[in-house]
Amino acid sequence: MKYFRKKIAIALIACLPFSVSSCDEDTINKVNEIAEYIMELLGMLGWDFENETTDIPDDGGSVFDDDEVLASSKSWESYFPPIGNQGEYGTCVTWATGYALKTALNKIDNNSLNVNTAANQSSPVDLWHLMGSDEKSTKCNGSNFDPAFKAMERSGVASMAEKPFTNMKMTCDGISGIGDSGNKLGSYRIIAYTKELSGSGSYGMTVANFKGYLDNVGPIAIGARLGDNFMNCNSSSVLNSDTYNYSGMHAYHAMVLVGYDDNRQAFRVRNSWGSDWGDNGSIWIGYNFFVNNFCFGAWVASNDATASAETTRSSSANDVKMEVLKDYKKADGKRVVEYNILNNGSSTISSNKEWSAVYLLFRKNRLSEKYLLFHDYYGTDCKKGAMTDYTNGLSFNGEANAVTNIDIAAGSSSAEALNGNKLVFEYSLPLDKNGNKLNGEFYMVLIADAFGNLDESDEKNNFCFLTGANGAALKIVDGEIQNMPSNFTEIRSLNNEKDLNNYSGVEVQNVLQKHLDKGLLQKLVSQSGLRNGYVAKSVK
Repeated sequence: MKYFRKKIAIALIACLPFSVSSCDEDTINKVNEIAEYIMELLGMLGWDFENETTDIPDDGGSVFDDDEVLASSKSWESYFPPIGNQGEYGTCVTWATGYALKTALNKIDNNSLNVNTAANQSSPVDLWHLMGSDEKSTKCNGSNFDPAFKAMERSGVASMAEKPFTNMKMTCDGISGIGDSGNKLGSYRIIAYTKELSGSGSYGMTVANFKGYLDNVGPIAIGARLGDNFMNCNSSSVLNSDTYNYSGMHAYHAMVLVGYDDNRQAFRVRNSWGSDWGDNGSIWIGYNFFVNNFCFGAWVASNDATASAETTRSSSANDVKMEVLKDYKKADGKRVVEYNILNNGSSTISSNKEWSAVYLLFRKNRLSEKYLLFHDYYGTDCKKGAMTDYTNGLSFNGEANAVTNIDIAAGSSSAEALNGNKLVFEYSLPLDKNGNKLNGEFYMVLIADAFGNLDESDEKNNFCFLTGANGAALKIVDGEIQNMPSNFTEIRSLNNEKDLNNYSGVEVQNVLQKHLDKGLLQKLVSQSGLRNGYVAKSVK
């Protein structure tokens, strides 16, 4: 990285509008002064692009499709702390992921949080020191997204009050991070990348995908390639192109994508070069330029941990828990799933809450390809204490694949309320969108309160993922599951240290809620599946 900056500095000096052929002291001093300025400017970058270690999923992680119904604009700027200034250090990754994104995530989870105070701002300095010596340069010249996110998952990150960026100085070597167990990151995932980053193909680099995440999920950390126009930005105009006069070398930088505006046809990007740069510290990047030339990688993160975070807990007396028992193939080719929904709370779950359970199938690492196997709706649309099967369509205002009108007492279950021990659904695996039998790696998940109708003390136990042995994906060949186990391990989330780019149950639920709100959930129903297939619920 040091050689990289020197080469750029020399190339830029060679383009200066004066001659340096003479060796008089004034000229040499001027050249040295300009070289020092350029080196300082380029030190304010710091994404070590060529050594980025993020685990790229085999088939991408995009959630949002081109036909999403999105707001015309979205902004998360009010959730961020004041624009930071990384000074002369190549610590942009920790400023983007720690100071900016982690602080904003905390504000999103707790809107009363005052992010203008140092005590509530995540320290980029501490995050730098939390990363291992082999995960960053020893001269504050660069680092990567993956180790920064992992450090926040592992250790949390101290506040600016505990670890300030004092007088624009920081120590790069031999310093241990403090961390903060109460300020850990729950999960993160790459959602878009170019072929330059992956080494093979690109994925998710569409305007619809970025807008979908911003509108439905939250702000996005990005790695970008910078050019001359970006470096010189000093207005609120939209940047739609750039030039790169660095003798073939390009500068890579970490920032945060915080919003978009269809009127401008642009994304809003937040920088860490102080508020006197650009448009009060941020910049508008045109949609097409952003996805085609500017952005090289993008990550979303959440404070919802896979197993230990308390962010989904509340003081509610309600708590439903999904329990999966069996999933097997019958002789006639149809499949059967046996399950139960437990009431672990201290209050009765009433059917007038109109809540749902669903069985979902989706391709590994690609939640955009998902199929609703059945919908188990709890409401007052049929006789009290009874259930009714619906097999010709899907409506979430009462009609469903099964409507069950029961109240579930505390300490009881849905099966017990129907005088049984377990619930049973028959279903068929769907065809893909092209009418072909499914092939590939998939996961199945049973979700209680799939659309968040109940206020619960713990949402993480709403999810039961069905996987192969040791959490492996289910292999489907020509529409047949090859490795469904006979006995299930309780798996509440797919996101773990071995597969950080997979999904937590809360993420799956959030996507379903957004699709329901936007009237898109019916699209999950395959023409050869629920609409025309046989889906029936019973109790044993």
